[in-house]
Amino acid sequence: MLHRKNVDMKNTLLVFIVCMITASAYSQKKIDRQYYINLLHDGYYSRVFDECMTMRKGVYGKCAILDYFIAKSLCLDGYREKSQEWLKYVLDNYPLKTETRKFITTDINNCSAGNTGSALGAILTLPLPQASVSGMSKMGRIINCTDQTQLINWQNLFNENDLENRLFSTEQKDSALSKLQSLLGAKYKVNFLDRFIIVTVAEQNITDNQVATVTTLLQRAFDFYKNFYNLRAPDKLITVYLMPNQASLHNVALKIHGIDVGNATLGYSLLSDLSLLGISTPTQVGTLYHELFHLVVRTDAGDIPAWLDEGLASLYSIYQWKNDTLKGAATWRIEQLRPEYINSTGIGLPSLKELISYNWQDFNGGDDIDLCRASVNYALSNHFMIYLQEKGLLQSLVAQFKSRSTPGNKNDLAASDNISIVEKVCNAPIQTIQTDFENWFQKKYNFNLYGYKHDQYSELQMEHYYMMFEEIGSKTGSMLYNLSSQKNEKNKAFIDSAKKQLDTIHNKFTTLQGSYSNYKNSNKMEEFMVMVEELKKDLFALYNKVEAAIKQ
Repeated sequence: MLHRKNVDMKNTLLVFIVCMITASAYSQKKIDRQYYINLLHDGYYSRVFDECMTMRKGVYGKCAILDYFIAKSLCLDGYREKSQEWLKYVLDNYPLKTETRKFITTDINNCSAGNTGSALGAILTLPLPQASVSGMSKMGRIINCTDQTQLINWQNLFNENDLENRLFSTEQKDSALSKLQSLLGAKYKVNFLDRFIIVTVAEQNITDNQVATVTTLLQRAFDFYKNFYNLRAPDKLITVYLMPNQASLHNVALKIHGIDVGNATLGYSLLSDLSLLGISTPTQVGTLYHELFHLVVRTDAGDIPAWLDEGLASLYSIYQWKNDTLKGAATWRIEQLRPEYINSTGIGLPSLKELISYNWQDFNGGDDIDLCRASVNYALSNHFMIYLQEKGLLQSLVAQFKSRSTPGNKNDLAASDNISIVEKVCNAPIQTIQTDFENWFQKKYNFNLYGYKHDQYSELQMEHYYMMFEEIGSKTGSMLYNLSSQKNEKNKAFIDSAKKQLDTIHNKFTTLQGSYSNYKNSNKMEEFMVMVEELKKDLFALYNKVEAAIKQ
């Protein structure tokens, strides 16, 4: 197939040993990156391609780093077009950090130009598959589209090897208990039952019966995900951090993962140590169901697209059991699809064709991370899953994406795109699916999903603007108060100027709000909204300046 170098017996034995080790790590695939880098440096391109393609078929095999090695082996062996297909596949199908996306994009350009000498060492930073975060999508109607303090900051995430050292088989419960208790200390209580380790704040006084309740609920969902979607689920213990509030979630996330969860996160999960964290009670576990789905599905389908992964996880955040079948129920995310919200944010609503074609970066708000756009994408995906659930197509959809073709080797056709897979499952072209979905939505929720018009305004829209100015103005004022309490003379002039600007914005908006009826009755709403939008820009600009001053 590809160019091969002669391999001596020693190297053949080494490959066999490495494959045996990785194959035995059923729920967590350890990849010897330096080993493959060395092979590429030594010119064993075919071996890297063959081994990585074999590993890719196993549990946790669908991950960015293996796909990158496949792409790199093809590029170095002269198959540039196929290499670029693989690199584009990595960009489209994995949630990647910004610097990683830039690295992959640069490699696409380098390979296209025949520049194959880029530093291989940089791929040591590529992440293994990680489950996603539910916080941004579960904090209600987003008002400040640019406030990224609402997001998790992953920059200081602990070393992956350290996290993997917390993985234990179901027969190693005592070792797992000892390890976690030593990491957490006396402020936390660690219990286990069946395959789940339950971590709680000691002051909560969670009883053994409550632990059993949580475990029973989680095991039921675990079995459903595994059986209903025919997934190869993790075979190791899963650690569940059951936190009573946002502050406790922040504290434990910093302690066990080294990350700042932001000011609005309700839960997240990591494949590296098979953990899921959420603000929940022993009986209300919707957030935990959301995160558990991420862990189970990414064990077998690490390249699942964003809209499907987050859409299904969101589907099970609000749930009901019908016998042993888990059903997604009515969701509060409907509010992020109403014309009033779409109009006031000015972002528009993507078609299903656009949504299904998004990569993870697009889905999560684009390069600038527009949180309002992301919230709409989550909401639309969630309701598309409800639509497919009612049609009985969820199993077929997951099965098709789990078994989807890859770019393959130099002679293979390109991988199937998301649109063609959905069309196959629904047995209809995408435009027919779009029309049927809109009709279903109108009948079920009593409003036209795409009925918004940016030149129409309503009392509900003005209520949204009022909430926006009140919330952002209040946060800005609070930050200015905190700055002034520091008694730093360098800040005094800035604080005085910012306070005057905040008062001016507040007074102008109050005046505008009072004249709303006059503008509406005289058909001058376009003029009115231009002034509101200008004030909105001024307010967010001031908020961002004050926030930057706080962080200095």
